[in-house]
Amino acid sequence: MQLIKFTLYYLAYCLILAGIAYLLQNQLADVKILAKGFWLVFGFLGGITFIAYTVADLGIKRNPETGIM
Repeated sequence: MQLIKFTLYYLAYCLILAGIAYLLQNQLADVKILAKGFWLVFGFLGGITFIAYTVADLGIKRNPETGIM
């Protein structure tokens, strides 16, 4: 999969997940659903996942035998 295609799909996926979390947070305002630092953790894990995929993709393109080592 090309990096641009992955980026678009990944951003769409993250936006859908964030939208669901946001809607649940607003619809059930009297119930605490999300942890205090949820959005920070969500953004951090999303960023780390994107960086890992990008580095793995670049490593596989340069030398497929060693890949991401």
